Amino acid sequence: AIRRHLELVDNVPLLVSLYTDSTPDTIKDMISIFQENGEVVLGVGTSVKESNVPLFGQADLSVALEGNPHTLFDTELPKGSQLPVFSEVDMELSQMLNTLACAFTVRNFTHTRVSPMVVVDLIRLGRHMLTNFIQLVHYIFVMQLYVATVVCLSYVLPFPEVASLGCMSILWLLWIVVPALSLSLLSSPPDRHIMTRTPRKNETSAWTDDATRLCMYFLVRQNDPDINLDIRYVPSAVFANFVFQVIFGLSLQFAAEAASLNPSHESWWYFANNGPLLFVHPRPPVIMAALDRAEAFLLLAMGWFCIFSSISHCYRSYSIFSESPFRNHPWMLTCVVCVVLQIGVSVWRAGGLVGGDGLALDAFVRFIPGYVWLALGVWPILVVLVDELAKQHDHRLLIRYYKFLRMQFDTRLGMWSPK
Repeated sequence: AIRRHLELVDNVPLLVSLYTDSTPDTIKDMISIFQENGEVVLGVGTSVKESNVPLFGQADLSVALEGNPHTLFDTELPKGSQLPVFSEVDMELSQMLNTLACAFTVRNFTHTRVSPMVVVDLIRLGRHMLTNFIQLVHYIFVMQLYVATVVCLSYVLPFPEVASLGCMSILWLLWIVVPALSLSLLSSPPDRHIMTRTPRKNETSAWTDDATRLCMYFLVRQNDPDINLDIRYVPSAVFANFVFQVIFGLSLQFAAEAASLNPSHESWWYFANNGPLLFVHPRPPVIMAALDRAEAFLLLAMGWFCIFSSISHCYRSYSIFSESPFRNHPWMLTCVVCVVLQIGVSVWRAGGLVGGDGLALDAFVRFIPGYVWLALGVWPILVVLVDELAKQHDHRLLIRYYKFLRMQFDTRLGMWSPK
């Protein structure tokens, strides 16, 4: 009857979580119906009834409720002439055998019944960990795509010098910085509304419905509330390549002024595009040292972006002004450590305190104009602000989507289902 109802009427039987007057056989059939329709079944039951054993084995996830044998039904076991056939040890052994198919058991050794609220707390914890894990995977995917975009744009942008990012620099970002920051996202505080929202059903949706919005997110910021896709790195990838060209030109200008002992009348743009040493082969040490410094600052800018970008991934759609990311203390500690290590790795990648051309790194750092440092400091803040604007848009879409799910559930349950 339920299968026919699903085929001819609606899917209300799949939306209702309570069934009465059920026997083990009917429960087994209902579990099969849920699984045939792509649902994940959680089975919760007592560990005393042996009829629950096949049900525990059939469900996708099973939780057994164990308790003191004296409090199975809030009454003590018979005493005196009415002693039970099995002892407490026998009943404990029976519980162990009945729960072999369960993922875990909930035990209570006091003289009270096991509270089902323990299962609710486990579901809340599971939703919280799943949400944070999605943010973790989301952040790793975004940063990997960001690094790939920087490398691809270095060959596409019309600059005379390709922004080279060495293998060690890529491994540093993808194997050290990004994994460390992503793991710290698991400790983000839980969403206070996580148990009041209607979860999404396992239904297929057409990707073409969101194609236009995804294209816009690709250019500025990506975070789709339905498929959780993020592509906000194109402008930041262009900025990182531009930083490479600026530092490369400034390094050549600094070397020219140090050799002539007079200020150069040419700008960094001239040295980066029309410098006299650009087309000399084999390349002189001045060019190689300039490339090392440019890659070091490129690595610094990308690491800086990865660290700041993790701020927006602490929460799914809540603003950092309403839910502070500083509540996540492991994430804060990881960011501080990554900043210190990133500076050290960038200094090492620049050739150390003295470059291959014999010029000191600290003197070159003082030579860099203030607007370059201003751009490096302001750009991550702009990225976070753009993220906040996009997250506000996503938050409205999420709220509307959850309201639609709730309305759909109430409508089907209250109007379409036969009385």
